[in-house]
Amino acid sequence: PGGVGGQAEITSVFSHIKAFLASGNATGQNELHRETFSKTLRLDALSLVHAILSCNNHNPVHVRKGLLQSLLPQLCQAVQEQWYKVIAEALRALAAVPRFFVIGYDASEDETTKK
Repeated sequence: PGGVGGQAEITSVFSHIKAFLASGNATGQNELHRETFSKTLRLDALSLVHAILSCNNHNPVHVRKGLLQSLLPQLCQAVQEQWYKVIAEALRALAAVPRFFVIGYDASEDETTKK
């Protein structure tokens, strides 16, 4: 009921999800079974990301930092997948991302303003 947890927990979950999403980009997966299995895992991982992002029980700042630190590039790459279900779930997750960059935004955290 309280969400995943704080920043450390969210970052940990996102880093584990990153491993699942990155596994689809590995070379040498020529077997149909392994490819289908990894696609199914990526679909489940993206569904979890969408559930986390659409839940209102998380601190937006913690989610934003977790996305920036570990997961956002893999979410963007997931829309280039061959399987339409993975693409659709990645787009659902990406559609939920912008609100975390608007809610709780602090210009002092922006790296471009620190330089």
